[in-house]
Amino acid sequence: MEDKNIFTIDSYGDECIEKTTISFKWIIERLEENSEDFRLKRKDSKVLKITYEDISKGKGTASNIMKLVVFFDDVNNDPYKVILKVPIFKNSDLLNELGVKDIEKYDDNMVSNTLVRCHSQEHLFYREISNEIKNIKVPKYYGGSDAILSKKSGVIIMDYVNPNKGGIIDLNYPFNIYQAKSVIEEILKLHVFSFTNGKHWRSKLQNKRTIGLTTILQNIVKIHWDVCKEFIPKTILTEIEEDVINMISNFSEISLYNVYHLPESHGVNSVICHGDMWVNNILFHKDSKGRFTNDVMAIVDWQIIYEGSIGADLARNLAINCSSEIRREIEISYLPQYFDRLKEEVLNKNESFNITYETFKRHYDFCFIESIFYLFVTIGYKLSQLDMSKENESIWETRKFLLSSRIYFGIKDAVEKVKILKPEWLIKKD
Repeated sequence: MEDKNIFTIDSYGDECIEKTTISFKWIIERLEENSEDFRLKRKDSKVLKITYEDISKGKGTASNIMKLVVFFDDVNNDPYKVILKVPIFKNSDLLNELGVKDIEKYDDNMVSNTLVRCHSQEHLFYREISNEIKNIKVPKYYGGSDAILSKKSGVIIMDYVNPNKGGIIDLNYPFNIYQAKSVIEEILKLHVFSFTNGKHWRSKLQNKRTIGLTTILQNIVKIHWDVCKEFIPKTILTEIEEDVINMISNFSEISLYNVYHLPESHGVNSVICHGDMWVNNILFHKDSKGRFTNDVMAIVDWQIIYEGSIGADLARNLAINCSSEIRREIEISYLPQYFDRLKEEVLNKNESFNITYETFKRHYDFCFIESIFYLFVTIGYKLSQLDMSKENESIWETRKFLLSSRIYFGIKDAVEKVKILKPEWLIKKD
């Protein structure tokens, strides 16, 4: 930067975000270089003060999401707001947040190293890959750095979203069909890119789940299933519980199968997967009255990005974010159209497309089976955050039924797919 004295007090720039190696000076340098909005707001003024707060508590994230505000010495200049995403490497904090018990029995280094790799993959996506995907809706990126465990904090600097203009739809309100299709439009961009201009990236996105990680995930699924079954009506629970328990016992095999053993989940017919396409990672625009529209503003949280199955993101979006009737309607009426559009767009770019609809649907079905586990986690996590003393009894009674129906029909549909594809997954493992 030309102005070496950008802070009113020079030494202020040497201060760091608490418990990190990220200095105020480094942040301001990145903003000065990469954010036109920051330069316009700062003009010739100096940085007077920087405040920040963690806004990620209770959202089940593997990172601290910091809302950072830069104040200028010119009172006529509005403060500038930005988001810092800082990965969590204190595993007890992360696992506690997700409800995991007996944390000490898990390999601390394995978890930490996994999170370091996840951050590096996400940073790669924002820094390079996202710039190559035409019109994909992601936050603006203003800079970042990879992490070195115990030595250097990782960080990604991103656009701050004014809550009056956009945000996350609460899990209590499933996506309508237009919102679900809006998410699918973003998945289409990612899939077309994977088969055309971006196919070279697939081999570089190999940070995939391991046996150790699936063991932790299986524990998380069990914990949140126990939360869910407490509110599911007994008549419904009796019908599905045995199948759920048997399938959870096979969780590791199911999860690893979809990544490593499902044909076309790697190689020429694989795609770049976001990997965690649930409601908290999808922002929608709001209208002038603060109401959510049907239009995606941004897809966030690309930590798990990997080369995988064409069905992964589609299944996660429909299984977790939609009501059962909307999900089924899209599966029956819209997925065939989606396949035809994808094939046409890839062929129009003079690239080969060797997947049949039958293969596409088989991939979706396998991925749907796995996604149902994450429906338990999503609903269970949401319920574990509730203060029941503040819930209206009449509303809660209805909401319990609607959440239960999503789990019930999700399990029933998953079980039917398992019976056809892998019936051994319905046999309980010791």
